[in-house]
Amino acid sequence: MFLLGTFKFLFAATPGATVNHPFWSTVLAVCLGGITSAALFFYLGKWIFRMIQARKERELTKKKKIKIRRNRFILAVKSRIGFVGLCLFSTVLFPLPLGVLICARFYGNRRFAFPLITLGIVIHSILLSSIWYGIL
Repeated sequence: MFLLGTFKFLFAATPGATVNHPFWSTVLAVCLGGITSAALFFYLGKWIFRMIQARKERELTKKKKIKIRRNRFILAVKSRIGFVGLCLFSTVLFPLPLGVLICARFYGNRRFAFPLITLGIVIHSILLSSIWYGIL
């Protein structure tokens, strides 16, 4: 569940619910996995973006239309829900590493960005675990 929480955050509580693992233990494992991944990608975000930029400079942009469409979607989400909303909901709207990288890209210099991401992970892990335990 810890490893699933690092990448597939929405489905991380499924194994715990299927084998009747204690709820609090499932929530704790999913939270710790998500927070570990978020810390890794948030604080290494600048280095990751430098690597991506260097690779982009070497390659020709062949798939420009797909990239523009994806960037428009990310900017539309950012403008609609703002700083707090993006930090709280980016881990659910996007895969966890991508959502944290987006927050690091736009709000990496803000003081409360990472604590809000962590709060969002805790809230969503409790809610998603409750949903999975209720379904299964």
